[in-house]
Amino acid sequence: LRTHQPMNLFDTYENEFELSISTLRELMAEWKTTRSPQTAKQIGTEMEVAKDTIDNMELVIQSTTKQGLKSKLEDHKRVMERTESDWFELCAPAEEDVWARGNKLLDKTGRRLGMTLSIAAETEEIGLAALGQLHADRTKLERGLDTMDVIGSDVEDTRSRLRRMSMRVIANKAILVFVIVLLVLGILLVIGIKWIQPLVGPLIPTNTTNTTQS
Repeated sequence: LRTHQPMNLFDTYENEFELSISTLRELMAEWKTTRSPQTAKQIGTEMEVAKDTIDNMELVIQSTTKQGLKSKLEDHKRVMERTESDWFELCAPAEEDVWARGNKLLDKTGRRLGMTLSIAAETEEIGLAALGQLHADRTKLERGLDTMDVIGSDVEDTRSRLRRMSMRVIANKAILVFVIVLLVLGILLVIGIKWIQPLVGPLIPTNTTNTTQS
């Protein structure tokens, strides 16, 4: 009984292992066509079951000295390694797809960044143009203010000249009036001497003349 018990246990684990390998082959064939995440999860779980079964077979072999079991275990390990290798080869294209999608996303992001940089550059150019226009407008305003200052000073000069001219006009008018008054007085004097005195002369009494003679 002690001799056959490890053999029966080993056979049980061996059958479980072969069932796991068969299930893995079916799942990998299904995943190859569907690429289903659920199927990939099942494959990972079945892989762990198969590895645990090999570990259990190894524990059974440690309790027996029969050489045939060790060779079978080595065969099963090679099958396990080959199954894992096949699974990794199947996963490789999926990883490439992930890389491709990542590169595509990076390219798309790069294009968006390029567009953003282009818009930013255009905005900067528009801003610089606006600043240039504002500077030109400011220069025009400053020139306009300078012109207004010059015009203001010219107006003040004109006002002062007009005031001086008005004073001169008033003075000339006063002089003219004075001259006219003098001329009128002179004319009246001449008229008095020439016309009035001969008329008044006979009316003067002659007593004064006689007194002077005596």
